[in-house]
Amino acid sequence: MSAKQPASNGRKSLGWISAAHPASTPLAAAARWSALQGPRFTCFGIVPMTAALDVGSGTKHQAAAPEPSRSPAAAAGPALVVDDLTVAYRSKPVLWDIGLEIPEGTLVGVVGPNGAGKSTLIKACLDLIRTASGRVLVFGKPYREQRSMVGYVPQRESVDWDYPVSALDVVTMGTYGRIGLLRPVRRRHKQAAQQALEQVGIGHLARRQISQLSGGQQQRVFLARALAQDARLYFMDEPFAAVDAATERAIVALLHELKAQGKTCIVVHHDLSTVAQYFDWVVLLNMRVVRAGPTPEVFTQENLHATYGGRLALLDQAGQALYESEQGLAGTAAAADRTAGRQVRP
Repeated sequence: MSAKQPASNGRKSLGWISAAHPASTPLAAAARWSALQGPRFTCFGIVPMTAALDVGSGTKHQAAAPEPSRSPAAAAGPALVVDDLTVAYRSKPVLWDIGLEIPEGTLVGVVGPNGAGKSTLIKACLDLIRTASGRVLVFGKPYREQRSMVGYVPQRESVDWDYPVSALDVVTMGTYGRIGLLRPVRRRHKQAAQQALEQVGIGHLARRQISQLSGGQQQRVFLARALAQDARLYFMDEPFAAVDAATERAIVALLHELKAQGKTCIVVHHDLSTVAQYFDWVVLLNMRVVRAGPTPEVFTQENLHATYGGRLALLDQAGQALYESEQGLAGTAAAADRTAGRQVRP
């Protein structure tokens, strides 16, 4: 399959499948087939829109296996295991000897400086890019056998938002893996997509064309589509980037709701001041894993300096957030006393 720039108009573009009868077009069938194959071959919003499905290539793909059982017994063990993973671009290492084991039911923040390989790590786990070595296990099996259990929220900048599809169309694409090849989109699938939009607070925008939405609303569409996928493991690439405060609160609430359901979320994050507040696990990454584990143990000044080096301004901000988190209510009371001009005992 070759990466091709999709057309901005015309019916050869995958984005065109949002016509009045999305289940009746050959492109819709191709898109649904791609959804069965998992994030590597899915269309809108699953992979960057610069990589379109070549529906005329004649390439044969193996049919997707039935969705694995979701019983508690099947859920035993870590959600994700990454072993000896190395990725290089033109012989230049981007990730080196990555080893991770992520417990199920955790909210995991992946943080590190720009160029540290955070997005590359997610794409390597999803088999979206070539790896030099290593393996990835999802719930104890190779990723290709577990695609139906994985959801992906890419960066907004990686998507062509000019495609003529509505918010409801995009969210409905999250159900294609369950609908099956050449089967029509039923009313219940549309209702599930509408419910997902309601859950993220934009149900009233279901018929709105995606290019007419604000950045925060577009991000909520992605999150709704992830909900419609009903996965057990979610990868989210900077979902908080360039969103308004209301959307950020909605995302945080959704993450905690997914965790309450026993699901695992791995989130690339850039704001160090909110890491301790949002995540119970953290991965500090700078080409290699500096430290990974429970946030109170790993998210320390010493480990941050090892990850970010001399970027003192950013570290000071993170350090202040850590201090305030540790002080809790005591720090708040002390600040109130200082404001009132009273003497505060150390």
